[in-house]
Amino acid sequence: MTMDLRRPLLIFALYVVLLQLADVIADDESIQLEKVTVLSGKTAVLPCDITPPTLDSLYLVLWYKNDSDFPIYKYDARRSRENYRQQQTQHDSQMFLLQQQQQYGQPPSKSRIQFQFDSHPALLLLNNVVDPDEGVYRCRVDFGRSPTRNVLVQLTVVVPPQKIRIIEDNRQVSSVIGPYDEGDQLSLNCIVTGGRPLPEVTWWLGDKLVDYTYISTSETVVQNILVIPKLERRHLHATLRCQASNYFGVRNDTPSYPVQPYWYQKQHSSFHHREHQHAIASSVQLDLNLRPLWVVITGAERPLSAGKSYTFECVTGGSRPSVNLRWYLNSVQQPAQERMTNDGSNTTSTLKLTPSAKDHDAELICSAVNPLLDVSNGSVDTNESTSSVQTRRKLIVHFAPTAQLELGRSLNPDSIAEGNDVYFECRVRSNPPPHRFTWTHEGHNIKENASAGVIMVEQSLVIRRVSRFHSGRYSCSAVNAEGSGFSNAVQLRVMFQPVCRPGQKILYGVAKQDAVTVKCQTDAIPPAHSHRWAFNTSMLDVTELQENQILQNNGFAEGSVEANGTSILSYSPQSDRDYGSLLCWGRNAVGEQREPCVYRIFLGVRPDPPNNCSVLNQTADAVEVWCRPGFDGGHPQLFQFEIFDTQSAVLLYNKSGRYPHLRVGNLESGVKLFIQISSYNQRGRSPFVQLEAYTIKIADKQTVIMETEGWASMLGMASGIPVSIVIAYVIIALVARFRRRNNSRSTQGERVPRKTHETKADTTVATNVDQHQQSTEDPDVIINRNSEKASGRSGATRQ
Repeated sequence: MTMDLRRPLLIFALYVVLLQLADVIADDESIQLEKVTVLSGKTAVLPCDITPPTLDSLYLVLWYKNDSDFPIYKYDARRSRENYRQQQTQHDSQMFLLQQQQQYGQPPSKSRIQFQFDSHPALLLLNNVVDPDEGVYRCRVDFGRSPTRNVLVQLTVVVPPQKIRIIEDNRQVSSVIGPYDEGDQLSLNCIVTGGRPLPEVTWWLGDKLVDYTYISTSETVVQNILVIPKLERRHLHATLRCQASNYFGVRNDTPSYPVQPYWYQKQHSSFHHREHQHAIASSVQLDLNLRPLWVVITGAERPLSAGKSYTFECVTGGSRPSVNLRWYLNSVQQPAQERMTNDGSNTTSTLKLTPSAKDHDAELICSAVNPLLDVSNGSVDTNESTSSVQTRRKLIVHFAPTAQLELGRSLNPDSIAEGNDVYFECRVRSNPPPHRFTWTHEGHNIKENASAGVIMVEQSLVIRRVSRFHSGRYSCSAVNAEGSGFSNAVQLRVMFQPVCRPGQKILYGVAKQDAVTVKCQTDAIPPAHSHRWAFNTSMLDVTELQENQILQNNGFAEGSVEANGTSILSYSPQSDRDYGSLLCWGRNAVGEQREPCVYRIFLGVRPDPPNNCSVLNQTADAVEVWCRPGFDGGHPQLFQFEIFDTQSAVLLYNKSGRYPHLRVGNLESGVKLFIQISSYNQRGRSPFVQLEAYTIKIADKQTVIMETEGWASMLGMASGIPVSIVIAYVIIALVARFRRRNNSRSTQGERVPRKTHETKADTTVATNVDQHQQSTEDPDVIINRNSEKASGRSGATRQ
């Protein structure tokens, strides 16, 4: 019969014995009940108090099991103790063993039972107990005169659990488990099979009880599920032990208080301090991935300068395994400019950064990320997660100013007129703030002058009562410790009424019934869109020229053309009364011109001679002549240069042009030269201005004339050197005669009184503005014995 089948029979027999003993107890109040628990295979110790009452003596001790009437052990104190012990122990032991063999088929074994009558209390020892030894034992003690004493001992044989397993996710685990991520939840199930009574199954973290909430899933299986909601750093390499035990050397009572998990557990000393030397256990060790504990940024504590390179270091520790360090600036991961080092406990990353102005007040972030816990895919996380830890540093960047110039927002740039107040605002971004501002107008620095209406207030420039001279481009600049910044240019356009354009021709010489073109040139913003003309005689009578008068006055004024603020009038004097002044007024959107432009119309005269003439840059083969033009007599003038060989009186060069400047090259070296300079217009020729010059002497240097006329060159080539000499003398004679004739004619021409000439002398420099007319008088005359060599070449450089 197996142990599982015998167990119900034993329980039933024990129940019957207890009922019988209950009757005995009712009759004998001296019966005592003891409970003894023993582990299978160990020695059971059954106590029995055999101490006789006072004035009495022990007679006999009998041990019975269950409801048997046959004692398993007998001790008769009336006999000799030693002899009786040896004989009776041997006899009763044989009886007991025989009884066990007959009832349960157990093999006989000597010395399984012993009785220690001299201990207090007396003890019956059952060695190597087995499951059938379980039951109720009765110790009967007889005395000489006192009533019989009965002691009941209930013996419970404990069968230890047989198998223990730790299960995770439906698989058995042992040794090292993991790695788990820090913060994960851990769930382990400890399953114990076998044992009688059913064992207690507990979880221990090291030497600390953490969970004893076990349950029985069947008659032979007990389990305890351990749940740790959040694994912490202290759990790294920690040992979790599941322990099963159903024997503690005391009563195997289930605690009356509710059992709670270890994080709510109540201390119960009688339960927690039981002996566990007979328990079976299984252990696992935890492996964890840990996030970094700390991270710091070092280096470059002072304010940074834009454009300079700085080195930052990021140090972190506490991670398992070692971390990856990532740098972010303005939430953008920085390129791979870092160097990684690992000393076993800490990790260091070096970043070289060149900040710019836009990085001021930006956050530099160093993020330490455990690669086994990272789920960010490289993107910056504004909050720390279970996988990373961050540190931030706000950058203070110093940079040179950047300036933006604007016209005052309340101003319309297209409607600013003379007399208005204007202001500019220089918007500057810099760190540190600028300590100096500079304002420029057309590239020239502006100085504050409150009396002149120029006021500078911090980042603003105020100009009161602007005039047309304030028009132009304005800019500002700012300076701080990092450098200077220059703004854009802002164009200020001040609208004003037309005024006469400086430098224009105001003297016009014209003969009667000849026509002259008079230009009225004005400056204005916006440009003049119309002009008004009037005539002023010498008697100061002002006659306004109406458009219908211009058309009906027999060609008095042939027409008027206007463009770009310029009005053109073709004027023809018919009599002496038509000489005087032409007046011109322009008009634009601002208004009409206040002071008219005045143009003097007079009878033309011959020009004045050039002045301030000098010879420059005399070399071995060239000379250069410069003059200032004289009064042009009211007509366009030309200038004539004649160069003679002083020794031979040969004309070497003859040239006319619009400018009083000439350079002649390819002359003979060591030659003394005579130079005559004059100006002429349609009214005649001025007196000559005479100069002397020479070329530096160099041996065997031949003279080459730079510029000749085509016909002279052809003549020289055809006739040869002798013919050229003859023709030169003829031409000299003709020129001399031509001069005498011109001089006599010029004395007969009409001239403006010298007083009028002298009053206009200061303005004659500008009277040769008319550069489009060409004169046909006084053709160039070039005669030289070497003219065949200089044919087709130009000897003058005109400016």
